[in-house]
Amino acid sequence: KRVNGPAIRSISSAETFQQIRRQHPVFFLLASRTNDSLAIEYEEVAKRYRSEVYFFATDISIDALGQPLTDESQVFAIQTDDLCRYETNASSPNLDEFVVRERISTFPQ
Repeated sequence: KRVNGPAIRSISSAETFQQIRRQHPVFFLLASRTNDSLAIEYEEVAKRYRSEVYFFATDISIDALGQPLTDESQVFAIQTDDLCRYETNASSPNLDEFVVRERISTFPQ
């Protein structure tokens, strides 16, 4: 099911976001109004891992995130009761490593 359709699926409303959050224990979300370098990298990572985890994108502010939508792209790992924002700085792993780490952290030990 996951590999059918686009690598990145669109979220158009807060209601859709809540529905997806109930359906999937972990997924990734790109909140962006532009096609900047992070958005391009997100698309590449989504294509690589689409068979393992869901990727979504939105250009709206989703209050449930508790994070304002800024002019810069932001990526979040959304889990059942938590979210983790990808930090783009020198001490952070790259987006690929972030996705691997966050999707693995949801597997039972």
